[in-house]
Order: sequence, then C-alpha cells, then structure tokens
Amino acid sequence: MLQAHKLNEAQFCRVLHYCRSRRHPLRDTTIFLASFYAGLRAKEITALKLGDVFDEAGNMWEQFILGAEQSKCRQRRTVYLNQHLRKAL
Repeated sequence: MLQAHKLNEAQFCRVLHYCRSRRHPLRDTTIFLASFYAGLRAKEITALKLGDVFDEAGNMWEQFILGAEQSKCRQRRTVYLNQHLRKAL
C-alpha cells in the first residue's frame, strides 16, 4: 500500500499563504491546521461540534474523542490537540 505524501516546510507555508489569501482566511487556515496537526479528515472536521473541543466553561480540551458516527471507519478514536492547533482554535 502506498503512503501519503507529506508536505515539506515550503509546501506547508505555501498552503498557509493560500488559505490566508482566500475570502474566509480564518476558517480555511483552521481547517487546514486541523487536518495537518490532528490528522482529521474532511468528514471528521465537518462533524465536529463545539462541545467536542471546548468544555462548558469555554476551556479547550487537550484531547477529545471522535464518536463512531463521526469517523471514517465507524470506530471511536482519540484526537490530541497540539500547541499549534490549540492556538489556531
């Protein structure tokens, strides 16, 4: 099975620059960073709810669990929010 290609630093910067030049730069940049840093698929990003990432007081979780209905393989999985993604969110 072939492995997915990884972005090098120059490609990463180009994608970020492109996201920031679009009509909705904050949204597009956040979607890209969620995909890159958390490994989330498009379907998983669109299925996220505020309660998945933030608690009732508005504090961000360090990790959260994607439910079976939110993930590709219909299996629950833990998603870790690293420092870069937490800053973007």
